[in-house]
Amino acid sequence: MDSAGEGKELIVGTMCNLCITITNTCNATQHTASDLPQKPFQHYLLYEVEVESNFWMISGRNKGVISIPGVAMAKCSVTLAVMPLTGGYLPFPDVRLCKYDSGDEIDRKTVEEDSESKESGKGTEPSAELSEQKSAKPHSSRSHPVVTPFLRGQVYNCSKAAQVKVLPSNSPT
Repeated sequence: MDSAGEGKELIVGTMCNLCITITNTCNATQHTASDLPQKPFQHYLLYEVEVESNFWMISGRNKGVISIPGVAMAKCSVTLAVMPLTGGYLPFPDVRLCKYDSGDEIDRKTVEEDSESKESGKGTEPSAELSEQKSAKPHSSRSHPVVTPFLRGQVYNCSKAAQVKVLPSNSPT
């Protein structure tokens, strides 16, 4: 966290930046970004910053959707403006992550599955009915994005138990 003022100390009532960095450690034993010649697959994540209302105030939006490349050690970051409301050693705001699917990914998967079934020659009457059902499904999912929480152990928050020192303000209240 950086303060917006001259010093690097946080002071009650002063806006500061909360920088959230997300690192994709999935597939760490496979390829890295420099190994892949083509554009890597993008994962979409819904982040939500939750604060204790007695300790912090968020200026602006506290949630949004970000994309991160689907390769090992890929990073993305989000910066939010926050203000400490009390002095002392405060816990960092809590960040929740969920998988986010807007429906476009479902549509692409359906097209790939349909083309694979046609190429394999398995498609007769039942496959055609299945394709019609699948093509009807993405239209309804586009209007309602799918948000799926991660399973326990899939997300590690390195600042979960960390605290930040906030000094009292110099102005009398």
